[in-house]
Amino acid sequence: RFGSFIAQNDLPAFNAMIDKLYKTRSLVYSEITLRNNCYHCDAIISLNRDECHLTLTDISETRHAIDELKKTEAHYKCLFDASQEGILILDYNSGKIVDANPFITQLLGFTLDEILGKKLWEIGVVLDKQLALKAYLELQTKNYICYSDLPLQHKSGKIIEVEFHSYVYNVDDEKMVQCNVRDITLHKQLWEMEKEQKLIIEQLAMHDPLTGLPNRRLLSERILLTIAQCRRNKTMAALMIFDLDNFKIVNDTLGHAIGDILLQQVAKRSVETLQRKGDSITRLGGDEFVVLLPQIDTTSNAVAIAEKIRNKIKEPYTIDGHAIDISCSIGIAVFPDHGDNEMTIMKHADLAMYSAKNQGRDKVIVFETRESSDMQ
Repeated sequence: RFGSFIAQNDLPAFNAMIDKLYKTRSLVYSEITLRNNCYHCDAIISLNRDECHLTLTDISETRHAIDELKKTEAHYKCLFDASQEGILILDYNSGKIVDANPFITQLLGFTLDEILGKKLWEIGVVLDKQLALKAYLELQTKNYICYSDLPLQHKSGKIIEVEFHSYVYNVDDEKMVQCNVRDITLHKQLWEMEKEQKLIIEQLAMHDPLTGLPNRRLLSERILLTIAQCRRNKTMAALMIFDLDNFKIVNDTLGHAIGDILLQQVAKRSVETLQRKGDSITRLGGDEFVVLLPQIDTTSNAVAIAEKIRNKIKEPYTIDGHAIDISCSIGIAVFPDHGDNEMTIMKHADLAMYSAKNQGRDKVIVFETRESSDMQ
């Protein structure tokens, strides 16, 4: 009759208990569920002479807690296995791997059996063993460490860039270590490509595409910096502007392609002539160039450098079988004698250059106040 209180699914087990009881005449234990799933009970049945004694203990709350725990464990296991980040579980005291998810084994190229019971630095994953040991000791005091860019070695020898987080947590009063490993190799490659592209864009924005020399935008920045340094240090600087004499004839007779090559070679020779650190040359456009000397002792220093450039440019050129002779006219303005700002210095160097052209070309002329009056 008591069987009528037993849940239908548990009746076979309950009947088996009764059979076993009469066969063994000893205590029989089982877990049963009463009808309507209202109660989960521990059932203990004993036989005293011909009387059957049944003791029931309500374990509904315990059973519910166990079921919820199993659900949580199953959920965690699902997340653990499906995670797109590598997860390693380490023993806190020894640092040995006690569990790893599929993503990390695939990332490192090892099977689970190959890494269980071993330390990361023992299987050759961590390149810097001293760093790994230091990090593990640090983890035991801080309970958390992070490396935003850590190189690990794949089983094949390939280097993988990862973001590595480790933290300590407690399970039943036992400390464990969890390591989360995110592969940033592709991210880093994309970042490097983006960085390289940015440099290329900056290069194009600040440099002349034909000669590779700085353009006017970069020149302006350098002039402003030079003026600020000269004011602070009470020093002198010089700016010279030059263009090629009769360059139009080269373009008209030999073509713009030859003219472009000539400009490239002029730029190359000018750069080679500038031996001092900090001196630079800019192409303004066409056949016009600017040389900036951020520090000079006297005006004659600038004149000497200008003469070297003029003589170097005068040396013969051979381009596609064409012998070309060309010269340049150079005008020089000095800071602070000939101006205290970019516009004035540029203007006065330009006036000096036109003065050189008016005096027969192929000359170096330093700006003088009367030149400004003559031009006006």
